[in-house]
Amino acid sequence: MWLSLAFLLALTGTRVAACGEKAAEKAVEKAVEEAAKEQGQNVDVDVDIDKGSGSVKVSGEQGEMQWQAGSNLDLPDGFPAPLLPKGAKPMTVQTSPGSRAVVFWTSDDPKKVFDYCLKAVTDLGRRNLWWCLHLLDNAHSGPVSWQAHELVGTR
Repeated sequence: MWLSLAFLLALTGTRVAACGEKAAEKAVEKAVEEAAKEQGQNVDVDVDIDKGSGSVKVSGEQGEMQWQAGSNLDLPDGFPAPLLPKGAKPMTVQTSPGSRAVVFWTSDDPKKVFDYCLKAVTDLGRRNLWWCLHLLDNAHSGPVSWQAHELVGTR
């Protein structure tokens, strides 16, 4: 359920961020609440889009999921900050029961970032982390973003 909602929110939140109108925020809130109801879930959705950033919060019987996008984002509480290379910029932050994830951007070489993250995970003694590379263009050159994901309550 949470993964389905997270995907839907990421997709709709991005589209709402483009228009930034309160009416669009309310439309997304209603659509997600109705979709959840069709799956037998009763949730409360709050969408807040500001110029250059936005957030979506879903509260329900399974807990709370929050998704943020923008610049100058804070890492989720307890997220291992040393995992992010120096100069990395968090672009999206997602928290839900049992997990937290950060998509960050860096202009560093992907191999350099991979090596850094592998060492950071080893140094932190955390086996509950994974990350993946997102190439932002088809030519595999230019800026890249990474997703770091942690399962909460496991090590």
